[in-house]
Amino acid sequence: METSNFLLVLAGCALLCGGVWLTLRSIRLDRRRAGVDRASFSDLDPYEVAFLAGGPSRVAETAIAALVDAGELRVARGGTLHAVAGSGRSAAGVEGALLAAVRERRGGMGADHARTVVARSGELAGVRRRLVDLGLVHSLSTPGGVRAKLTLLLAFPVLAAGLTVAEAVAFLLNPDGLTGAGVIAMAATGLIGFGFHANERRALRDAPTEAGRRALEEVRSRYGRGRLRASSEPVMPVALYGLGERRDPSLDEIAARYRHRGGHGSSGGGGGYSGGHSGGHSDGHSDGHSGGDFGGGGGGCGGGGCGGG
Repeated sequence: METSNFLLVLAGCALLCGGVWLTLRSIRLDRRRAGVDRASFSDLDPYEVAFLAGGPSRVAETAIAALVDAGELRVARGGTLHAVAGSGRSAAGVEGALLAAVRERRGGMGADHARTVVARSGELAGVRRRLVDLGLVHSLSTPGGVRAKLTLLLAFPVLAAGLTVAEAVAFLLNPDGLTGAGVIAMAATGLIGFGFHANERRALRDAPTEAGRRALEEVRSRYGRGRLRASSEPVMPVALYGLGERRDPSLDEIAARYRHRGGHGSSGGGGGYSGGHSGGHSDGHSDGHSGGDFGGGGGGCGGGGCGGG
């Protein structure tokens, strides 16, 4: 490969990385602006609040707390959930889905399995659908907007992959060091682009919009810690802050497991939102979520070089 051709390959890598970077910035700006304004979010129920605060994991925690309070579930050593013998209450919604699943398992159900049951339930899908309709949660299934830009973001690494194949063929026909370097540079650009696309999809799945974050802050302002114990929604502390709020040793292991697994990145009291993000509350509790439901990405590209934020 002539030096001029190699420079063209590097220029192509730089252009592709620039396209990835600009698309990422556009997606993240849209994400901050997305959502509709609402005068009040007082009609949100605890499970909708839980979804905004911590995704499916927090919804599972809330359902567990409600069923333990009702005497339908007990927590054994190791955080295993068991249905209470003789209990005949017919729970509805998310609680009903979880209770029915636990009753079917004679040996009890682990916390991770309980979260999976809740996450895959039609009842959780209903919670998600209502929040999407309210403009409080992003939806990747809605055409246009962020979804279209995610498709564009994917197009850059796909193009890089095609160019990598072309470079590889050229290398096989006429092996030389510069051609090999061009293959490596273009392949690295494509891999990094695919990584950014995957991270961004994770960061957007079920993530609250700007309106969703405002709604969560409004609920927290109405249910301050000093008023939570006397509220008409006894599971609201769990919906807002997790099972750790109960200070119940029997629930501590489940709470720790869900904290480790993480949720989707809603911020409690400020903080940024880029890729996936975490926030902290002034009282020392945090709702940083990543991995399990949402993660985010940023970083730099090699093989031509690009920066992402």
